[in-house]
Amino acid sequence: MNIFFSQYEVLHDCAEETNFSTTTDEVDDDWDVWWIDGPILPTLLIKMKWYQRTNHLPACYVLANKKLLARNL
Repeated sequence: MNIFFSQYEVLHDCAEETNFSTTTDEVDDDWDVWWIDGPILPTLLIKMKWYQRTNHLPACYVLANKKLLARNL
């Protein structure tokens, strides 16, 4: 689990309980889950391998913003 872009210490505990190892190296590409506190970086999506996942969907702010959600509905 890569937690480079995260500030939450609880992720270390969760990773330990689920037998995941954590890394805080941005250039390390040997991870299964990348936990990001903010929006997804397009460059990350391009570099992801088929088995890698992240905790956000691209452009999920469109659903979280009331004005944009209403417009899309």
